[in-house]
Amino acid sequence: MIKHYILQAITSEGKSVYIDDVPNGKKCGCVCKECGGALIAKQGSIKRHHFSHANGNDNIKCNQTALHLLAKAIITEEKLIPAVFNDKITFVKADLIEQEKNLGNIIPDIYAEVDGHPIAVEIYVSHQIDDTKFMKIQNHKLTTFEINLSKVMFETKKEVREAIYDNKNLRLVYDEKLKNTYIERKKSIILNKGILKPIKNGLVQQCRLRGM
Repeated sequence: MIKHYILQAITSEGKSVYIDDVPNGKKCGCVCKECGGALIAKQGSIKRHHFSHANGNDNIKCNQTALHLLAKAIITEEKLIPAVFNDKITFVKADLIEQEKNLGNIIPDIYAEVDGHPIAVEIYVSHQIDDTKFMKIQNHKLTTFEINLSKVMFETKKEVREAIYDNKNLRLVYDEKLKNTYIERKKSIILNKGILKPIKNGLVQQCRLRGM
């Protein structure tokens, strides 16, 4: 598993902060989002600036949670989210954006609205969207994207931002409009060309739905 630098923490007031936005050392007054342990801000000239646990226990879950926290902060600051326009995915400015908005039985990492259309963004650091969450997304008919940050170790906020807005790390999980378009296209193909099925001897036979 990849161990990231701890770049984002929580203040005593519960605010999410970046390493360069707090005083150095114990004066930062920050804690780890994952374990609640006290953090030290290390802002020296040799290593990249980062937080470290005062007890020295920088475990993998704490690192992953810090990355997850930073990614949400960046998207909220930028207000740029992926959206589908003319069957293409592009990043657009959101009219409204919230972290972890409660939608009933689902709480997306990022909830946004563009021209009144709700869009959710999930940040994949250690866990992808599973079948249970996908069913909830589908039931809400909620356009949802997943950003994969699980493959690289990040040392700066700039690197995380670049990864967030890199289409290689982006996956469209669900979109009702595209789903319906896809289904209609498949129906048209089946009705006009039938279904091709392999049989035991390796040959392929055509099973038409009309004129059988």
